[in-house]
Amino acid sequence: MPEGSWKCEKCSNINYPFRTKSTDKIVAQKNQLSQISPHQQQMKMFRTHYTNA
Repeated sequence: MPEGSWKCEKCSNINYPFRTKSTDKIVAQKNQLSQISPHQQQMKMFRTHYTNA
């Protein structure tokens, strides 16, 4: 791990020093899901995990 790397407080992803935002897709996905209804969240998660074969 390069010197200056940092850990995202939201997702615990380790990021390179030159990054200003975490690259973890989970954080982005959680942010998107928090803005839609629970049913839409479930459908989006299903499509993400089961239709990208």
